[in-house]
Amino acid sequence: MTASTTPMLAKKRLGEALRALRKTRGLTGGEAAELVGWTDSKISRIETAESGVSLYDLEQLLDLYETASAQRVDVLKLHRSSKAKQWSTHAPYAGVLTANYQSLIAYEAECAEQWAYETCIWPGLLQTPKYAHAVISSGPLVQDYDDIDTLVSARTRRQEVLDRTDFELIAVVTLAPLLYQHGGPAVLKEQLRHVLTAMERPNVRVHVIPDNVSAGAYGGSMTVMHFADPADPSVAYLETAVTTEEHTQPQVTRRIVRLINHLQSAALDPPATRALIERRMDQLSDV
Repeated sequence: MTASTTPMLAKKRLGEALRALRKTRGLTGGEAAELVGWTDSKISRIETAESGVSLYDLEQLLDLYETASAQRVDVLKLHRSSKAKQWSTHAPYAGVLTANYQSLIAYEAECAEQWAYETCIWPGLLQTPKYAHAVISSGPLVQDYDDIDTLVSARTRRQEVLDRTDFELIAVVTLAPLLYQHGGPAVLKEQLRHVLTAMERPNVRVHVIPDNVSAGAYGGSMTVMHFADPADPSVAYLETAVTTEEHTQPQVTRRIVRLINHLQSAALDPPATRALIERRMDQLSDV
């Protein structure tokens, strides 16, 4: 069992460890729940990391599963690690960021590689504050205009992961983010310049799908995160205008990875992407 000092992965590993212990004991989720006086769904939520587990409840499970001393120590270490707090759970972010968004931030801080596909905007890790403000505040879906600055701050703070030497971002976008003037032409020009600067980092690759191919005809956005430890399964997020879905099932994440690989294969390589962005900036030269 691999210990972890990062809360989100520790929580996932804790759930996986408890599932393995239950199966070793020869119990179904329903049988384990009945023996400790819980519902089936509580066992399921703990094992899938949808909810945490108190130390008291954890001790109950470890006793039920007749856990050996060495395994017990490892599981308790995972439990302590899973309780560590991340910045997105504190003020001013707590109560503003959705549970799915907080999960994404936690996984993002711990993953080794992120693949992002966007159709209409630049990925969050590449957005300037002004561009992010324009995107977040536009349209009818803003829940509370008082939260916009907090959401922009969260998006900007997420970008600290780009400073990690053990992190890589591969971003694939359609031509639309180069054209749509969120916030106006001056904001777009600054945003394009920011993308070019980010591409100078050795751990950032950006690919634009040109308008002469049909590969970019997929709506919404997709994000997949891979982790350094092969024991940690990839996590994917699918986002539309009204919802964000988190997927951890391998069969689902594999399909999304294949789709993003297909999109990247149809896109321009980074040098050609840079040239395309520079030409678009020339068109905005009077701004």
